[in-house]
Amino acid sequence: MEGIDDRPRSVLRCFGEREAVEAVRTGSVDPIRLGLVAVAMATPGEDYREVQLSLSKLDHSARLLGADLADVFAAVTALLPERAREELGTFACRDDRDASLLKRMGFAARGTGSSFVYVDASPYED
Repeated sequence: MEGIDDRPRSVLRCFGEREAVEAVRTGSVDPIRLGLVAVAMATPGEDYREVQLSLSKLDHSARLLGADLADVFAAVTALLPERAREELGTFACRDDRDASLLKRMGFAARGTGSSFVYVDASPYED
């Protein structure tokens, strides 16, 4: 996936973030798996900070569903390119993956069920 341009990478990351929302709306971890694979496909050549933003939403959604993103990652790792495995694995091993990570990344979760969304939010808002 090294040869893909910025636009397809952006689409893949957006799809991954959309799947984070879909997971919460449907109460299923399956969309998180799809989202991880999409973000992984966008990872080679992508700014790691952009990838971290997408992963923070997937991680938050997994936690809302009672799952650990590290476990979901382990289930799809064989499907991922090697460089993506390394980068996503590094995120999964972060020791600051808690409820405040989403806010520190500049996002907030709003709504429940079918109205659930992620919105941009200042990490300094209360």
